[in-house]
Amino acid sequence: STFQLSNGYVGGGLDIEPNEGHSVEDYEISNSSFLFNQACGITTSVPNANAGKAFVRNGVIDNNIVMNNGKAGGYTAGILVSQQNNIRITNNIVNNNLQNGIFVVNKSKDNVIAGNTIENNGNHTDKDFGAGIYLGNSFDNVIENNHVSGSARFDNYDGNSKNKIRNNTSLKIHRGHSIY
Repeated sequence: STFQLSNGYVGGGLDIEPNEGHSVEDYEISNSSFLFNQACGITTSVPNANAGKAFVRNGVIDNNIVMNNGKAGGYTAGILVSQQNNIRITNNIVNNNLQNGIFVVNKSKDNVIAGNTIENNGNHTDKDFGAGIYLGNSFDNVIENNHVSGSARFDNYDGNSKNKIRNNTSLKIHRGHSIY
């Protein structure tokens, strides 16, 4: 499938956000393209209002092309994961997204990001955004065997140093307190 040129209120290519009392489990997004969407290419998120009352678990995002997504203002990424557990993000090409390549936030844990090619993400004009892989307020995620390069600020950013980052090809790395 190809998801491209989405805009408007949400403006993302594919947006998985269950309502209160609902769950999305055991899903797979594979062999698809997410191109030139106004917001994120792929979003898997539990809205803050539904935290603890809705869940997204056990997903696979594999072998996709996620390129040229995002807009200035707000938080956008090629792939956004928020309040998620046990998501596998593997073997994707995530390039040229306006803000972050892969953005994992809001108590997301036990996710695996492996074998991806993540290049040239971020706003290179003012460098306010721009991590290849951004981990904020998330923990026990495994980030390994990714090729990450050309990011505006950091190739790998771990805001709290509570994730396992190993065997990545990266030059610009930040671990520790959040700077955004």
